[in-house]
Amino acid sequence: MRKSKNKAKVESDAGADSGAQPGEDAQPADAPDLAQQLLHMEDKWLRSRADLDNARRRARLDVEEARAFSSTALLQSLLPVLDALQRALATATADESDPVMEGLRLTEQQFQGVLTAHGVEPVAAELGTPCDPAIHRVLIEQPSDDFAPGQIVGEITKGYTLHGRLLREAQVVVAAKAAQPPTPDELPDADV
Repeated sequence: MRKSKNKAKVESDAGADSGAQPGEDAQPADAPDLAQQLLHMEDKWLRSRADLDNARRRARLDVEEARAFSSTALLQSLLPVLDALQRALATATADESDPVMEGLRLTEQQFQGVLTAHGVEPVAAELGTPCDPAIHRVLIEQPSDDFAPGQIVGEITKGYTLHGRLLREAQVVVAAKAAQPPTPDELPDADV
């Protein structure tokens, strides 16, 4: 019986110290501050995690871009070789059945195939299309009655892109406004 009285006294003392009623959970006085701190820390953690994910994604994209465009300098130095080969084929007057000419044609096709396999594509520069300064460099303006001013009338050097990025612009000839003959009013007086 003595033990149960002591036990009851300890329980009543504990309830008096905490200010809580029996069966009620006791919360410290600074509970709202702790909850705010917890929310703040959770927000900081989520933001830090998002920043880390973004940094990883940016690093991955940088590595992918570096891989895709690492061959830019090599390809730019090989394009003049292809140009020379294509000019040689265009000006050749040899017989079509000449095995040397056939070999040069096959070499040019293989060269083009290798470039395509590595993401190199030619820049469009068809006759009659408007000149786009982003991908075309105008070398000559030629008066023309057949094409509107600013339209491409010839391609001097092919342009190329590497994975959609300009590797070399196409060098083109564009139409200029056709020269008009002078009107009689514009002619100098012939009274001499």
